[in-house]
Order: sequence, then structure tokens, then C-alpha cells
Amino acid sequence: MAGRPGRPPKDLSPFQDEILELVNEGYTYMYIKSHLEYQHGVRVGLRTLERQCSRWGVQKKRKPVDSRELRDRISTLFKEGCFTDKKIMRTLNLEGVSIHKKTLQRIRRDMGLYQRISPFNQEETNARLTEVVQEELNRGYIEGFGRGYLQAYFRDKGHSVSR
Repeated sequence: MAGRPGRPPKDLSPFQDEILELVNEGYTYMYIKSHLEYQHGVRVGLRTLERQCSRWGVQKKRKPVDSRELRDRISTLFKEGCFTDKKIMRTLNLEGVSIHKKTLQRIRRDMGLYQRISPFNQEETNARLTEVVQEELNRGYIEGFGRGYLQAYFRDKGHSVSR
């Protein structure tokens, strides 16, 4: 027995010119994958598309991981958008930044952006947050803020608050 027959390979050759044009215009593989699915009904894996482009001689450079711009974007999505890691990864992938979940978590933690507070630090954190809230109330700045806006405001100030 020679081995198990695998899935037949996807034939992307009818779309080669279109794919190469999109790559040359700077579109990400994620965008091209979505484009093929919505415009032509062709479902193809991201890695399959990358591998086929490589066979055609296309070398698309990935953006370097852990740059100043990447950290700024992660901070913005986390603080202002209140995005989860999953949403941040999806957004970054659509923007052409390929990042692994563990890498995203490491960068976020290095920046002091935490989703949860350790139970050992809970009391200290709550006391500090109560002080900060009282200071802001005394200034009259946060009076009238809704729950969602308060959360975004304090996360922007570097405080981990839950919904």
C-alpha cells in the first residue's frame, strides 16, 4: 500500500493572473483568500494560497513582528476598542499583520495590558482603582459617563477594569 490518498490539491491556475495582480497591488493573503471565496466561490486555506504563490515565484514579505507600530495598534484596539485577543488577531490579520496568539499575549503583557487581575493582587488593585475613580469624580471629569465609556476611559489610563 503506497499510502493514504489525500485530498486532491486545489487548482488555482485559473485564478493565477488575478491572484498575482492582487499580490502585486499589496493585498494580504487573507484578503486574497476572502476575495476568491466571495467572488468565485473558491474556498482555499491560507497556507495553501501562500504555498501556491511561492510555487509561482512570489515571495511576499511579512511585516516584522513586535514593532513600535504594532504595539501602538495593539494598544489602541485593546484600550479603545476593548477587543479580546481573538478580535485583535482577526483585525491585525485583515490589516496584513500575521501574528500568533502567544506572541500577541506576550506583547500585550509586556505593555502592561492585562485582561484579568491576579486574585493575589485583587485587593490592592481595587483599592488603587477606588482612589483613581474618586480623584476623577472630584475633578468632575467622569461624571455622567456610561459604563462602556468608563471602561474605555480607565483602560486608556492603564487600569484593568472588567465590564
